[in-house]
Amino acid sequence: MNIEEAKKLIDLFLDDDLPMELASEFKQAMFESPELRAEVASLRQSREALWLAYEGDSMSEDERCRVLSRIVAESAGLRDTNEFEVSPGQLRLPLQKEA
Repeated sequence: MNIEEAKKLIDLFLDDDLPMELASEFKQAMFESPELRAEVASLRQSREALWLAYEGDSMSEDERCRVLSRIVAESAGLRDTNEFEVSPGQLRLPLQKEA
């Protein structure tokens, strides 16, 4: 396996989605290429940092709904941003303000 082929498989490797034989070839390519090792290490660190940031999200579900509602209302140009409540599973775009 050459380095260019291996680079296309990094995400699958990090997700443990490579078949055993292909994973062995990938590991061999990493052993032979400092560039590939560095790229795998960098992506692994980025994933871990994102996961830690996601876990550290301290915003409550109610706060998320209020923020989303305000973003939707402000982007639609409405004056009263508390008028529209949005639940996490739904996104209502207030295209026209009801009279």
